[in-house]
Amino acid sequence: VVCVVRRAASEAGDHPDVADDLDVAGEVDPSVRTRAMENAAIALCLSDPRQPDNPLVWVNEGFETMTGYDAEEVLGQNCRFLQGEDTDPERVAELREAVEAEEPVSLELLNYQKDGMPFWNQVDVVPIYDDDGELVHYLGSQSDITERKEHEQELRQQREQLVALNGLNRVIRNINNGLVSLSTRNEIESLVCESLAESDSYAGAWIGDADRNTGAVNVRAAAGIDEEFLDAETEATSAGEETPTKLALDTREMQTVSGITANSHGEWGREAAERGYRAAVAIPIGFQRFEYDVLTIYADRPRAFSGQERDAVDELGQIVGHAINAIERKEALLNNVVTELEFELSDGVDPLVGRTEESDLVVEFQHTVPTRDDAAVQFIRLAGEATD
Repeated sequence: VVCVVRRAASEAGDHPDVADDLDVAGEVDPSVRTRAMENAAIALCLSDPRQPDNPLVWVNEGFETMTGYDAEEVLGQNCRFLQGEDTDPERVAELREAVEAEEPVSLELLNYQKDGMPFWNQVDVVPIYDDDGELVHYLGSQSDITERKEHEQELRQQREQLVALNGLNRVIRNINNGLVSLSTRNEIESLVCESLAESDSYAGAWIGDADRNTGAVNVRAAAGIDEEFLDAETEATSAGEETPTKLALDTREMQTVSGITANSHGEWGREAAERGYRAAVAIPIGFQRFEYDVLTIYADRPRAFSGQERDAVDELGQIVGHAINAIERKEALLNNVVTELEFELSDGVDPLVGRTEESDLVVEFQHTVPTRDDAAVQFIRLAGEATD
């Protein structure tokens, strides 16, 4: 709101220039109104719809201060120069339609200052008519509401994280309950993915492992993830592209990606953004230093997997690893025949692998289960005539 307030008579007597601008009826001289608009802290601008593309024909000092542009740089241009990469096109269309219909409009837009810094802009536009009822200008007022929007976003993120934490707790309870009734690793992995996909906080999840010889990534379980995207991601990961899954496999550390857009993170990011995936996390699943596979989760929240939610997801990975380890131990105990072989590698060559060079023996290393900090049970499968 911009207004001119009339001084009391005693004050006006001390300021004859002000008194001269005000007649007895309280009418304001046009020059006073002009100075008030020029010097107002709020950003104001006028555009001329009678000219092609409705260009700006006047801006005040408040507009220059808020946007960083001098008047000479913007006069003659349509106000869309304030828009940028993340400006909502639907909001822009709403503004354009109101202007075309000669209707007032009030909305919030993400705009950009001259230096590229984004800011939230409360935009109010009203049509101005002359005495004959002809549209002559649009008056736009703009306010920087970035601080309020950031506060709202922070509160929204806190609420979303609370919902996500509740969802993760349910997943963990499902896993703990599943340990009583489930008997295989595949069942545990399917339960994890399905529980995450059913949560309101996540779009879906998948679990995969990598062939250490070829680097190919195999999908072991998945739920809620678009199959075409999953195929593209596993191919990209197998090809060595730096997807979250690839980085987690290489570093054996949790990897998070936030704010995924079509223009970020290469082809993988474009494919993810097209499906509404705005954040991802990849968690190596294992027990101690032995990794079994990687759990990758997607969310439609740009700032997912941060703060307490990140810690909870990391804990989830550890719990899944312990669950798989328990299943592996139970399977080993239920086998009809268990052979325990203890050997020392002194020359860096595995004795079983060495035997494969002398015969048709094939040794398949299946998995490893740690028994204490410095030892583990390794499960293998042997084939060929030299098996005995």
